[in-house]
Amino acid sequence: MTSFLRSRFDVFDRRAVFITGDKIAVYHWRGGGLADGFLFEANDSGFAQFARYLEESPPHPVYLVVDVVEEEYRQDMIPHARGGDRRALIDRKLARLFRNTPYQFARVQGREKEGRKDDRLLLTALTNPDQLDPIIRLFTDNKVPLAGIFSLPMLSERLLAAIDAKAANVLLVTLHGASGLRQTFLHDNALKVSRLAKMPRYGSVSYGPHIIGELDKFRRYLVSLRLASPELPIDVFIVTGGNLIGELRHQAKPQDLVRYHLVNVADLGQRLGISGALTTPYSDVVFAHLLLESQPKNQYAPRHQTRYYRMHRTRLGMLAAAALMLFGATIWSGVNFIQGLSMRQQSIEASRKADFYRARYEVAHKRLPPTAVGPRDIEAAVNVVDLLEQYKSSPLESMRLISHALDQFPSLQLDKLDWRTGADPDATPGPGTPPAPAEAMPLPAEPGAKSYLYYQIADIEGHIAPFDGDYREALALIDGFAEALRKSGRAYRVEVVRRPLNVDSSGSLQGSAEDRLDATNADFAVRLVMGIESNGNQEG
Repeated sequence: MTSFLRSRFDVFDRRAVFITGDKIAVYHWRGGGLADGFLFEANDSGFAQFARYLEESPPHPVYLVVDVVEEEYRQDMIPHARGGDRRALIDRKLARLFRNTPYQFARVQGREKEGRKDDRLLLTALTNPDQLDPIIRLFTDNKVPLAGIFSLPMLSERLLAAIDAKAANVLLVTLHGASGLRQTFLHDNALKVSRLAKMPRYGSVSYGPHIIGELDKFRRYLVSLRLASPELPIDVFIVTGGNLIGELRHQAKPQDLVRYHLVNVADLGQRLGISGALTTPYSDVVFAHLLLESQPKNQYAPRHQTRYYRMHRTRLGMLAAAALMLFGATIWSGVNFIQGLSMRQQSIEASRKADFYRARYEVAHKRLPPTAVGPRDIEAAVNVVDLLEQYKSSPLESMRLISHALDQFPSLQLDKLDWRTGADPDATPGPGTPPAPAEAMPLPAEPGAKSYLYYQIADIEGHIAPFDGDYREALALIDGFAEALRKSGRAYRVEVVRRPLNVDSSGSLQGSAEDRLDATNADFAVRLVMGIESNGNQEG
């Protein structure tokens, strides 16, 4: 037995193991097609060699194909159901029909067209489990991933399209070097029954008459089972090759109810894409190719026998996920690297532009004439304007009113003016208190009074110049100024806060005649409150 060197793990490599009554055949799938194959005898020596092969070969998945006489087929009906109910009905049928074997399989093959429209079932089983148990133990001991156990007759359904078998009743006949003559009857492309007949050693006798004789026996068997009507024709497709094709042309004479179709296995191999010429009359390579290419779902293997295959699939999934993550990370890193280079280039260009405009600014700044106001003062003025714009309030109206009143009294000199806005006309904010926004809520108005959105408050401080010490005249001037503000009709309130002389009845008047001669200044303070209605309207 040829030994194997352990090769690099290939996720696409797999193999088919064919079990017959006295042979074990192995076919390898590598690089998208069939590769080398091996044949072992089903005896103690052959099992020892097969065990050594499993130990030395890579742990590629195995598809186990059974081509034995001990395979039973039953046709049955169950009420139409779905899901768990159908599975329960099928399991009950299998347990009743095949009690002594774990290798059971059922397939729904359509529904009846009349009556309750029950489901048609094909129930199959391998009735001699002792034939498979030693092989399965070898797989388990060597942790070989068993993808499933498959019936060779069921693979025949996949061959119909390749040989263009479209008739309702098809009898597919294939020769197998390790097992014999396989005759499989299919109705509407669905397997109904199959029979395996032993053949003498090829070349020892003429195969043509022997094959035709076996076909006559099987056709009568189909009629007895009522699977084939004696009044309907059967299309017999014989897949073989070599000299046997010419021999069968003379033996397979057309009959009223039998139509023969000879298929050259070499031509079939080329049609399926099998590499190498098929020179023997056997179809083992064709079925191995169909199985390993399509990788069908498991049929006979119990779940515990395929655990290593599930682990194998999980490993492949993890490797695929890791490869995808690595590929994605590589792509992401490449994109980030390219973006980093682009951003670095943009940063360099931005720095160059900044240096260029900085140089232009310095040149332009040197050409400007000197100004009395410094840059910081200009910045402060701009900030004040922005602040006024932010609060949507302007001191322009207040300034106009105060300026108009001061024009009437030239001796009143303005020293300080504090202007602010607020929701309370009586508020007296301290230094640094910001103006209230224009959106401030108005105070509740007295019944019949106007309601203002907010108020503009101007605290006016000044003095009288020239002042000769006549307080009576000074008081008259200040009261006149306050009255001028009131008469404008735009003031909400005008209040004289401070006079040069306290004339309040609660105060005390002190001084002497000489004070008139020393008096050189008369300070005063007036508060102007203007009410602002909506839309910027001002009312007195």
